[in-house]
Amino acid sequence: MHDERETALVVAAHVAATLAAAEEIDQMHTAMERRTTIGVTIGLVMQRYDLDRTTAFEMLRRLSQQRNQKLHEMAASLSRDGALGAAPAAPGSSVAAPDGTGSRHHRQ
Repeated sequence: MHDERETALVVAAHVAATLAAAEEIDQMHTAMERRTTIGVTIGLVMQRYDLDRTTAFEMLRRLSQQRNQKLHEMAASLSRDGALGAAPAAPGSSVAAPDGTGSRHHRQ
């Protein structure tokens, strides 16, 4: 009886460890998918508005905050729909910023 109980406890500990590892792997896959989606959207913004990576990310971050939407959700929507929005360009500028500010930094 004592050996069966010990065996059951060992098996239960292994099952718990396996489930925890599976949960962690699932979370890592989700994080990688979200990062990829955000990266693709940054690339779209860079290309469309001729921006450097940092500026494109900051624009997306601000837009996410303005919309009160998680960055990865907004990025998924923007990259899926391609609806970055046509905001008016700043005076003397030929490229509009997606957030409507007209401020931008060209790639160097």
